[in-house]
Amino acid sequence: MMKHKITNRIISLVIAVATLIGVVPMASITVWADGLQENNREESTIDEKPLTPAETVEKEMAARNPITKDRSEAGLGPYAVYVDGKFHAKGNFSDMWNLAMELAPYAVEDEKHSNAGKKELVEFVLCFDMHYKSDWFGEKTMTVSGKKITIDLNGHILKREDGGSVIKVTDNAVLTIMDSKPTTKNAGKLNSKGQWTYDPDAGDTFIYGGVITGGNCGTGDGGGLYIDGASTVYLQGGTIAGNKADVGSGVYLEDNSTLDMSHGVSQICYNYSAGTSSDGGAIFLRSGCTVIGGYVHHNLADDYGGGIRAKGGDILIKNVVV
Repeated sequence: MMKHKITNRIISLVIAVATLIGVVPMASITVWADGLQENNREESTIDEKPLTPAETVEKEMAARNPITKDRSEAGLGPYAVYVDGKFHAKGNFSDMWNLAMELAPYAVEDEKHSNAGKKELVEFVLCFDMHYKSDWFGEKTMTVSGKKITIDLNGHILKREDGGSVIKVTDNAVLTIMDSKPTTKNAGKLNSKGQWTYDPDAGDTFIYGGVITGGNCGTGDGGGLYIDGASTVYLQGGTIAGNKADVGSGVYLEDNSTLDMSHGVSQICYNYSAGTSSDGGAIFLRSGCTVIGGYVHHNLADDYGGGIRAKGGDILIKNVVV
C-alpha cells in the first residue's frame, strides 16, 4: 500500500482546511490533532485505504478507556432511570423518559427554574433498541429543554422512524450521551451515498456500540442532534450515523452551543447532507459555536463540508480527528 508523507506544516494545514470545507474528500485523508495521540504529529498521512469504522473504533479504544457503568440492576428494562448513581425505576420508553425529565435538574437555576426536589444526576438507560415516532412526545421530537440529563445508549439503537431530528437540545440544556456497552456489534447497510441504515438481518457494515440514527429532516437541519440555545452536549460514547438533513446531518449547532467529544470514545460517520444548501455531512456549526474532540469520518455533503462545515465567525474546532 502506497503512502505519501507530508512533513511541511504549511501543506498539512492547507490539507486540513481543505478537508473541512469539502475540497478534499473525507475518506481520503486522516488529520491528526494535538492531544489525541501519545506524541503530537507534525505530518498528515494520505492513505489509499482509509480505516474501516471498526478499525477506527478499535484504534481509539486502544488509546483510551471508554466510559461505562454497570447497568445490571435494570435487567431487561426495557428502559430504566438511574438517580444519583442508583437504579430507580424501569418501564416503557415514554413513561421512563417523562420520569427522567421530571426528576432532572435545570442546567441553569434562576427565579423561573427551581431545582427544589430535583435530583443531582439523572440517567435514562436503554435496555432495548428504540425506534420511535413523533406522536410519542408532545414536542414531536425527543427534546431536552433547559435540563441536565444523561442518556446511556448501553449498546443499543436509538432510531427516529418518521422524519425530523432524533434528539433536540435547547434552552441552556446540558445533555451527556454515553455508552456502557461499546463492544456491541450493530449491523447496517450503506446506500449509494454512503449513508448507513440499521439492518440486523442483512447488514454488512458494522458499528460498535450504541447508535443514534434515522434522523431525516428533509430541507431542515440537524438529523441526528439539533443543538441550540447555548446548550452543551457531551458525547462520551456511541456513534451518530445514518442521518440525513439539508444542513448538519449528523449534528447541527447554533446560538453559542457546544459539542464536546473529548472524553470517552465517540464518532460521527456515514451521514449524508442533501437539499437546498447540502452542507456539513457530519457537523454544521454557526457563529459562536464550539466542537471539541472525537472522530469524524465517512460522511458526505452534496455541497460544502463532507465532514465539518463552519459558517460565521468566533468558531472553535479543536482536537477533532477528521
